[in-house]
Amino acid sequence: MLDAFRATDYFTLVREASSEKELASLIDGGQAKTGLIIPPDYANKVTRGQTVPVAFIIDGSDPAVAGGALSAATLLGQTQSVKLRVQQLSRQASGGSLASPVDVRSQVWYNPDMVSAYFMILA
Repeated sequence: MLDAFRATDYFTLVREASSEKELASLIDGGQAKTGLIIPPDYANKVTRGQTVPVAFIIDGSDPAVAGGALSAATLLGQTQSVKLRVQQLSRQASGGSLASPVDVRSQVWYNPDMVSAYFMILA
């Protein structure tokens, strides 16, 4: 999943955080606009064909940036899910669960509705 995000020109890996608290600090401090939380058992669950919830955190204080990031992350998640599903189906002769292997759950912080009117200042 991380390689899929790295492969785009849209996202740049700034650094790896060791906790959600550290990620929140990076976003609060303006050092990152988005964050990806991949569970430690991601590879094992994907290999077993289980759905893995991946959290994509977005700083919604700039709705234009947040909207673009949300669209890109959703598309990346769907693309990765389809890729993994094809790999799983090619290994399976029959049976097995057809649940989506990756479930990206995006969260927009500070402006969850991504309304730009909240941030316009009239002169």
